[in-house]
Amino acid sequence: EIAAAATKQGFAAQAVALETLPIRKQLELITSTDVLMGMHGNGITWLQFLPPGSAVVEMVGVWYTPYALLWGHKHFHSSMRNNMAYKLGGEFKPFAHNVTEVEDLLVKVRTHLDATSCAQGGAAIDYKPPNDRLENLYKDCVPHC
Repeated sequence: EIAAAATKQGFAAQAVALETLPIRKQLELITSTDVLMGMHGNGITWLQFLPPGSAVVEMVGVWYTPYALLWGHKHFHSSMRNNMAYKLGGEFKPFAHNVTEVEDLLVKVRTHLDATSCAQGGAAIDYKPPNDRLENLYKDCVPHC
């Protein structure tokens, strides 16, 4: 459902269970991604390898906010009221999300990516990382051109 919502909004979305992939494949996938969306967990730690200026969408909680900001990414999160409906009519559903909220988050993500792309209106922009100590990790602009 979430990948379908992202595709509908123009993202090249792919649902991936990172733990099923070899480490090299995980790294290859993450370094070519500008939006990392997932449940709070170990997969979100891959945010440190996202291209600069990317977006991180944490579906439960806000615990990775400081890490996303440290690495120069925008952090988005879903509200807790729509997440983790563990029991619905006696059925275990660990990842029940309000799709409308996901769509709203994706609009915010798109706005962020459009504002940080290399060629706004055809003119290249310089991207400055939020942390001078990390400047050596960044290129002149973000990759989502």
